[in-house]
Amino acid sequence: MGMAVLERMAKLGTLMDPEYLVSDTTFVTKQMQQGKIAMANLWASRAGAVNDPAESTVSGKVVMAAGLRGAERIASTIWWDGWAIAKNISDEEAAAAMKLIVASMAEDVIQANNDDAIWLAKGFVPGDAAKGAFETAAGDAVPYPMNKYIGSMHSALGSGLAAFMTGDKDAATTLADIEAAYVSDAKEKGLLK
Repeated sequence: MGMAVLERMAKLGTLMDPEYLVSDTTFVTKQMQQGKIAMANLWASRAGAVNDPAESTVSGKVVMAAGLRGAERIASTIWWDGWAIAKNISDEEAAAAMKLIVASMAEDVIQANNDDAIWLAKGFVPGDAAKGAFETAAGDAVPYPMNKYIGSMHSALGSGLAAFMTGDKDAATTLADIEAAYVSDAKEKGLLK
């Protein structure tokens, strides 16, 4: 499966901006705002900037769409902000925090702040900037697997994929190096023995 993914990434790389290995979301957003690219895969949080007339020459001309549909599901994951209540606080503080969370999700609060976020709650009406992300979430996208192991995986992939994409390493060596980097980092963090 890893070999197939790397082969697909190499093919997709030929369709991208030549600077794709150094392009971050800020760079891509600026390129969209300046009308230098016609299509991009961006975080939903960048939609407002792309359509902000004070920043963008393409304001009102860009539509945010749901993730592309893959063979099994939408080719996207869902990331969202959420709430957490610390376990080392008093019961009274925890109860107050829970009341605040519930109050912040009231339908009138969401309607008053409709365009400030993509709300996954009753009362939210997705506008142009939120439409694609909302459709992705309402579809069959799965939550991003954020857990204590994923940071090590991000580091290993981030440091290992560029050499493959530039042709400096073959796929088998790349996968072996990524695995070794992950195992080393995970052991250092106490995630693996």
